[in-house]
Amino acid sequence: MEVNEPAYLFKNIKTDGILPHVFLGKAMVHLLCKRGSMSFYFAGQRVVAQEGCLVLWQMRSNIQQVQYSPDFDADYFIITRSFMLQFNPDAQWASLGFTYIKMHPVFPLLEGEYALMQKDFDDIRMRMSTEHPFKNNLVRNLLQVFMYDMWSIYSREFHKLSLNTTANLHFNRFLELVQEHCRENRTVAYYSEKLFISSPYLLQICQQVSDRSASDWIAYYTVQEIVSRLSNPELSISQISDDLSFSSVSHFSHYVKKHLGVSPQEFRK
Repeated sequence: MEVNEPAYLFKNIKTDGILPHVFLGKAMVHLLCKRGSMSFYFAGQRVVAQEGCLVLWQMRSNIQQVQYSPDFDADYFIITRSFMLQFNPDAQWASLGFTYIKMHPVFPLLEGEYALMQKDFDDIRMRMSTEHPFKNNLVRNLLQVFMYDMWSIYSREFHKLSLNTTANLHFNRFLELVQEHCRENRTVAYYSEKLFISSPYLLQICQQVSDRSASDWIAYYTVQEIVSRLSNPELSISQISDDLSFSSVSHFSHYVKKHLGVSPQEFRK
């Protein structure tokens, strides 16, 4: 997606006539298969998604040769990576979830799980198509609900993962450190030193385990802190900037604009 495009979009294949593969490599795609089937190559193998499956395409998941059956129908929404980082779970869940999704882009849903996902999709679509003075806030909250529902559903398969590798242990510890120190330290070098590993190795670990950079994770937890403080009207922009160790209010505003798409003042409206 281009910089001036929205952080999220909701589409239906039949209604909008836009196939989801056009967004590959531009944003994350969350797709709920409603009818028919689709297939694509992933990690050198042909993968099939049928009715009742949830499909997740990460930005760098190397999906190729997507094909659709003539009757294929699906709801899907796309989210930019920076926007998505606002909704990820805590360190343990993030490690499990992204490791699993990286290996399993297609997830067959049980009947109750499909109904829950369909309700979440319908709620998001309804709010996105309705005029409301707090539309963006409502959509953000519904996306958060969807993410928690999705992680809960995926968790029934997490026991099949073996995460006791050196890379995963370093990754989990990295996320714990970022949660603890992102208010005052936001450089990759700081965390690599804490872990007694090199910065290039930390970057490699984050890409290997989560398909996201170390900087992405630092930004994710920093954004959480920012959103929490901006939601408190008693805190001034200057106070928040100082509390999070930004060099100036201008630097803080630029950071917020980059990661949230709006200025601190606009976010509070």
